[in-house]
Amino acid sequence: MYTPFTQISLLTAPLLIKSEEAIIKSDNVQGTLSYCINVSHSYVNLREYRREVFRLLVRVYQKLLCPDYLSICQCLMFLDEPEGVASILEKLLRSENKDDELLAFQIAFDLVENEHWIKFVV
Repeated sequence: MYTPFTQISLLTAPLLIKSEEAIIKSDNVQGTLSYCINVSHSYVNLREYRREVFRLLVRVYQKLLCPDYLSICQCLMFLDEPEGVASILEKLLRSENKDDELLAFQIAFDLVENEHWIKFVV
């Protein structure tokens, strides 16, 4: 499911550009993205490089037909970009779809719940 190349490319700065391609071409893009988040938290030691990885993951998530807004917001919180989180939540709240509104509230609750963990990691 997840290629060794995906993990190696995440851990090696020159291959980061290829990571996006490897993720998009994987059989399970959502699963690969989740895997990349876990690998980044566990094995990428340099903070600035980890931030580059999360920026890449946000770009990939945003390109999906059905973006995983919770994962995007979690990455943005790690990147200390509250404006991006606020923009997503506002977009969801202004949507005509009631499910989007509920999703915005669920994301907000999840982010508050994870806030302590995020501060610990950063």
